[in-house]
Amino acid sequence: MMFQWHLDLWRTRVKGAELPQSLLLVAARGSGERAFALTLAQALLCRQADPQGLPCGQCDDCRWFLANAHPDFLLLDPDKEQDEGGEGAQPAAADKERRRRREIDVGQVRTAGAFIRLAPVRQRARVVMLHPAESLNAVAANALLKDLEEPPSAARFILVSNAPGRLLPTIRSRCVRLVLPRPSPQAAAAWLGSRGQGSPALALAQTAGMPEAAAALDARYWRVRETLLARLGNPSAGLAGLDVKDTDWLAVVHVAQTWAWDVMAARFRLELRYHPDHGDAIRGVAKRANPVFVARFEQRLAQARRLVEHPLNVRLQTEQILVESQSL
Repeated sequence: MMFQWHLDLWRTRVKGAELPQSLLLVAARGSGERAFALTLAQALLCRQADPQGLPCGQCDDCRWFLANAHPDFLLLDPDKEQDEGGEGAQPAAADKERRRRREIDVGQVRTAGAFIRLAPVRQRARVVMLHPAESLNAVAANALLKDLEEPPSAARFILVSNAPGRLLPTIRSRCVRLVLPRPSPQAAAAWLGSRGQGSPALALAQTAGMPEAAAALDARYWRVRETLLARLGNPSAGLAGLDVKDTDWLAVVHVAQTWAWDVMAARFRLELRYHPDHGDAIRGVAKRANPVFVARFEQRLAQARRLVEHPLNVRLQTEQILVESQSL
């Protein structure tokens, strides 16, 4: 699916162009960058592209691609579940035999290297997509360099990055960079509304205007948001009835961080960006808050975000965040 705000770029930079073997797509997270990259990969494999250069969606290649079964396409994604360890690995418990990765590791990159060195099954190309590319760990990034330096003629690499500065300079230098535009607020709200989102503006406020990220906000996020916003900076609310599950840690930190940014904005009489529906409460906190303490609180939350890969008691951590917010 190609988003409307990417069509002009597609027509001017992709349609009919001789694409490089290694392409780096740079975009804001949740702006539709994954959909653009997948459309590009599908187009490279499609045999009957339409007049816009978009994949037809009807040929065998498109049907296989859409069914995640195309033999010439490989996606490297840290969110894909993989076996823990390699051959001979002996995890301590059965529930640790599989885990959700948070990085693309060297084993996946080596798999991609072997993949591109095989002749294309459909005689067009072998396409490898990395999303997000900055999730490559150090060893994997160096392994990828070898494939980018001398790729087989049929190989195509599509790297998608929300933070290209975190990529090795040598990886960036071996790719042609293509920056995807951000959607306008009107286009993003219209797209969300077409999906049945009842409050597009509020959902977009949670994700800095990125519609795909806003669409991914589930009922759990909104429940955590309401629970926290009723208590942040409010000593009288207490912690009774607080119900935050371990899987909600990122939502907890995100809501607390955006609340702190709104408090700082209100302190200096700026427009609230993230939680305008709680404006009165936020402005009340801002009147009495010390800006220095608010800035330190936000720094503490930035450090807390790094704990996402570590075991922790989310309820206790959340209670600590709330206690700190009440002393600003």
